[in-house]
Amino acid sequence: MAPDAGGVHWKLGDPWVDYNVVLDGLDPKATVTRKVNFEGLAHRAPRKQVHRFLELLQFSEMDLRQEIGTLSGGQRARVALALSLLWGAPVVILDEPTNHLDVTATQVMERALVHFPGAVIVVSHDRFFIDKVATRLLVFEGNGSASTVNANWTQWQASRGIGATK
Repeated sequence: MAPDAGGVHWKLGDPWVDYNVVLDGLDPKATVTRKVNFEGLAHRAPRKQVHRFLELLQFSEMDLRQEIGTLSGGQRARVALALSLLWGAPVVILDEPTNHLDVTATQVMERALVHFPGAVIVVSHDRFFIDKVATRLLVFEGNGSASTVNANWTQWQASRGIGATK
């Protein structure tokens, strides 16, 4: 669809990265270190810097040497998140990213997304997660209409006079 007015000019590289595509495309035979160090911007960053980033995502030295196929679902999700955030795209798109994640993996994802310098577009039914990462909502009403709200889930509910039930 053509824009009504104006245009978008991306500085460099891909305009966005789709976390779910990255997650689905992980090579089970690749090690975490090999995959992360040779994808996106990570191959241009010093190895120590990439490893420090992976430590922030709670990967141990032992985890980094494992093949992706041997990792838990939460660990694979964190590999995909690392790749997505290191991709260099100004926008990261995530569709139901917390499905099948434990509390720790979800908290790691929340912290990483909050500190991402670009835009994050998330589709989620996880209201706790949305409260942590969202500053603006696109709310689809039951009648087929949609509206934007400059708030997280709890703030939006409070503005409507609805208790913050989660």
